[in-house]
Amino acid sequence: MGGQVRKQDRSLLSRKSRWGDWNEERLLRFMIGQHTPDVDQNEEVVQILGKGDRAVASQKIWTEISAKKLVDLVRDVGAEVFYYYAKCHQGNAYYPSRVGHVRSARRGGYFFGEITEECTKHDIVPVGLYELYDLN
Repeated sequence: MGGQVRKQDRSLLSRKSRWGDWNEERLLRFMIGQHTPDVDQNEEVVQILGKGDRAVASQKIWTEISAKKLVDLVRDVGAEVFYYYAKCHQGNAYYPSRVGHVRSARRGGYFFGEITEECTKHDIVPVGLYELYDLN
């Protein structure tokens, strides 16, 4: 991707004005912290889970989670704004990247974009977080 915004993402970004002054008007907010190290980032995790595809598969939360189910839960609790990570402080990117470390269980997917799209379908303001500091 190299800093380019996909055509689909540009259309999502252009819709942001429909929420008006969401920071003042939408007070029911929900945030998810995706701060789990990947199987190849932390020696303790490698010792417990091993390496390779089998280790990735053992991280059930990341292999079974879906953007639709996650946003449905956020909607069901009444949230109007959803904060979630594009990149967490573990260094994991939740979008395709040739530069950053893409979370192994999400490779081949675009989790950040999928969440953003689901939020807009349900009139939930999507707010992406990007950690500048990495622990790994």
